[in-house]
Amino acid sequence: MPYAVVAVCDEACGDIDLFLFDPSGAQVATDQGDDDTPAIEFTPTAAGAYRLEVRMFSCRTATCSWGAQLYRR
Repeated sequence: MPYAVVAVCDEACGDIDLFLFDPSGAQVATDQGDDDTPAIEFTPTAAGAYRLEVRMFSCRTATCSWGAQLYRR
């Protein structure tokens, strides 16, 4: 069953990226575009816990906020 992860950051953020890792730790999906609304789609190939890593590269204030949501497609 396919899934999607969509993330957004606040108006002070300029660039966040998503990295998805399978239960063995292998990277299975990424969105490294120069944007503040990354999205990835994937279909799990193994049972177990997947890990999402979010990296923020640009913030115009002392702190920035972001959020992510998982969708079943």
